[in-house]
Amino acid sequence: MRKSLYYSLIPVVGLNLQANELNENYIVKKNDTLSKIAKKFDISVDEIISKNKIENPDLIYPGMKLVIKGSGRMDSIKEEEYITYKIQRNDTLSKIAKKFNTSVSKIIEDNNIDRREANLIYPGQTLKIFPRYKTLKIEVEPNSYIEVYYKGEIISHKVIKNEDIVNIKAKEEMLPVGEELDVKVYDDEGNVKEEKVEIKEESISFVTFIDRNKNNKLDIEDNLITGGTYEIDGRVIQIDNSGKTVVPNLIPNKEYEIILNSYEENIVNKKINMNVGTKTVFITLEENLFSVKGSIKLINKKFYQKSSDIYEKLLIRLKSQINDDEILLPVSEKGEFYIDEIPKGEYIYDIEYVDDRKIKVLEKNKRVDIYSNSMYLSVRL
Repeated sequence: MRKSLYYSLIPVVGLNLQANELNENYIVKKNDTLSKIAKKFDISVDEIISKNKIENPDLIYPGMKLVIKGSGRMDSIKEEEYITYKIQRNDTLSKIAKKFNTSVSKIIEDNNIDRREANLIYPGQTLKIFPRYKTLKIEVEPNSYIEVYYKGEIISHKVIKNEDIVNIKAKEEMLPVGEELDVKVYDDEGNVKEEKVEIKEESISFVTFIDRNKNNKLDIEDNLITGGTYEIDGRVIQIDNSGKTVVPNLIPNKEYEIILNSYEENIVNKKINMNVGTKTVFITLEENLFSVKGSIKLINKKFYQKSSDIYEKLLIRLKSQINDDEILLPVSEKGEFYIDEIPKGEYIYDIEYVDDRKIKVLEKNKRVDIYSNSMYLSVRL
């Protein structure tokens, strides 16, 4: 019987599935019980349960391997030493991630690096590099025991209670796409069923849009996001210019944290937690644009100067911190200006005094945060 298998690249820090060469093992036979086995080897039942991490003492079966002497089961999980890497000249985090088949986000997380300083690494600095693991999603029968083999080597096992689907972690190199795993499933009477499981990718499409009319549906009035990146499960995925982006290696019906960046929409590191339960996932964002009414206050104006004459000769250059977009804003004779549909965020502005003979810069590279419908600026004459 052939089944399909979903997997996702999920880093697991400090864990590894390894054989313990010092173990003395016993193969369970028909009509065996833990008490019979304990008596045979002059050890306690609790010791067998502890060494083999047995969750259900009544669920042992013919052919099951038990550790009698040693520190743990044959496929027990034990701590693994991480790799220490010393940064070389011209190294970047992306080069290091590619070298060790990991992600930049994973290295940043494992080494407590501030994301804003991720490009400030230096030769001689050491990094901890942990291996990557895949998580298997396998359909199972409740109240059973499962063993998973790759090329004859057991890579994982688990006691199944009431689940219909179980997640099992294993090293990434043990689970190449297109290969088959051998799965043995034992019921509570010790009967074994062997199956072949093919490792397949599960791809899910993402569509993100700004819901301008607030109806939670993508329609002609909405703004489809066609540029930027998704960061999902430690991977950075470019948003397709069609607006529909296919992301491979995801587990259906699992909740993910998605980090969205779209400079054209002034969206920076927006975190979204959602369950990816369908083949196409729609991410609906609230309107990010609003209109701003602003006014200017004059400082050090001479008493004989007429405010309206000064205001009418002022020009505001408003520049986004995210991209190179620049907005030119004329000022009315009352010192007011208006911005139609601007994204919220951080901006830099200049204020220039423009007459027939010359342009004089009154304020240069001043910062202003736009997070409301009103804005107040001051200019020193």
